[in-house]
Amino acid sequence: MEQSSPPVTITQTHVEVLEAGAKDLRERLGRETGAILHGFVTKLHTEDRDNREATISGSFLHEDVGRSRRVRVQLRPEDIDPAT
Repeated sequence: MEQSSPPVTITQTHVEVLEAGAKDLRERLGRETGAILHGFVTKLHTEDRDNREATISGSFLHEDVGRSRRVRVQLRPEDIDPAT
């Protein structure tokens, strides 16, 4: 049964707590090696030679649900051309 929900107010304190929780989860769960992300590049940052990064929107092939995610990845110099 679908129910409408009232508007929710998110304060700056809520945002800070959510950001801290997300950071903690990323640190504790680490990175998943061998995962294959199928998607497309939505942001490409290559200005800084020491910190080349892409944001990819897609889903992991090993997940049954096919949940859409945005994932930031560090790029090696040889990854730049395929990412563009």
